Amino acid sequence: MTFCGFIIRTRLTTYELIPEFLAHYCRTSFVREELISKSGTGTITNISQTQLKTLTVPLPSLDDQKRIVQALNEKVQETHRLQHHLISQLDTINALPAALLRQAFSGEL
Repeated sequence: MTFCGFIIRTRLTTYELIPEFLAHYCRTSFVREELISKSGTGTITNISQTQLKTLTVPLPSLDDQKRIVQALNEKVQETHRLQHHLISQLDTINALPAALLRQAFSGEL
């Protein structure tokens, strides 16, 4: 996971937690807010191992974790597909001459 530009290596000590499930969980806004609230601030925001160890991670069954990971991966793929489609449409619109856009928006086409 990345926190404030630092890479924090996390090693799981159990086979009861799928790493990808943990990664998705740590990307949620409420976990990010919790980590930020536990962080020390000074010149830069930082979090210690001790503070990081206090993070509570839910532990659904392995089957539930697999289903959750699969569903989230599908949502992420769909989001990326839509993002690429929208960027392509925006590029097409930006390539149109300004006069053609004026005609289109004024109903002259």
